[in-house]
Amino acid sequence: MSGNPPLRNPMEDTRAPFATTTAPGAAGAPTRAPFAATAPGASTFNATTRAPFAAGAPTQAPFAATRAPFTTTIRSSAPVSSLPPMFATPAPSRNAGKSLSHLGWEISTTKLPICAAPEIDAMTVSLGIAPPEMIFGNNLISLYHQASGWGIKFNSYDALDLVDKTGETMLKVAYSEEWGRSRKEMVDGEKESELGGKVRDVAKKWDWSYSTEYKGTMVGGEGVPKWEKGGELPLELLKRPDPILLFDEVVLYEDELADNGIAILSVKLRVMPERLLLLQRFFLRLDGVVVRVRDTRVYVEFKTGEVIREYVNKEMGYGKLREEFKMYPADEIPSLMRDPNQLVDVMPVIETIRERLVVPS
Repeated sequence: MSGNPPLRNPMEDTRAPFATTTAPGAAGAPTRAPFAATAPGASTFNATTRAPFAAGAPTQAPFAATRAPFTTTIRSSAPVSSLPPMFATPAPSRNAGKSLSHLGWEISTTKLPICAAPEIDAMTVSLGIAPPEMIFGNNLISLYHQASGWGIKFNSYDALDLVDKTGETMLKVAYSEEWGRSRKEMVDGEKESELGGKVRDVAKKWDWSYSTEYKGTMVGGEGVPKWEKGGELPLELLKRPDPILLFDEVVLYEDELADNGIAILSVKLRVMPERLLLLQRFFLRLDGVVVRVRDTRVYVEFKTGEVIREYVNKEMGYGKLREEFKMYPADEIPSLMRDPNQLVDVMPVIETIRERLVVPS
């Protein structure tokens, strides 16, 4: 994908309190959890449930947005994405995203309505697979460093382009054949007249869970910094009660897997005066089969120009994971199994990739 200019979307000042955890060695003193980062012994939970193995007051809901005491200039422009040229650019007035220029960085989100039928048809042809039920093809999250030209963005098209189209990783469960047949009928029938039969060329098999290893799309030419192995997220810095200049959450796609679970890809972003943290999370829950959480975190330290990217892949059988919550009342377990913030800390790590780079000031 070629580089795009920085995005500038309307910004509404918000402040996001984060789930609290107890720092090691402290007597119940709450600290700030960085996007449910998987630090040893750390766990984050929403406000409606109790932490496993502990009975006490509910914790503060993660990512709940409140007003920030900052004044910023509202800016707007048409959204830019890496989607194929057949996608129409929606009217900027419908964009509910936010943007901020801060210490040489352009940081923005684009939030637009779900794709219309012509956009879905075009995406089906371009991707070679039927998109998820709810596809926000024009949503975008962008971090762009003005001086170096380096940037990273997150969008649904590039994420779906990494979904397995061979069927080699397709989950073999009772409902998969029926689900695949219904999607194929939808593609071959309803859409054929609109696209002249082109949609018949979509892959006959693909990973219908829409699992992706997407870690973002790089922006910039040959001269921009490249990723190197290494880097650790500075968890202590991220726990500091710094003011929040910008907070937003953007959904890229979602599918309920024929009422057998959910697959959702979303991004959360918080910007503080000295640093920012972005979390992209793919969450898959296939009832009775498997649960997957694939987190990509991007951390930027503004003063030094250091950028760290951490990818953590977790997976666990549905029944085994459910056993981890057997101490709860039976009627609470279904809601726990639907909340990735509850599940992620008890799931085993399958893969971790850490990378870093430094952008020149």
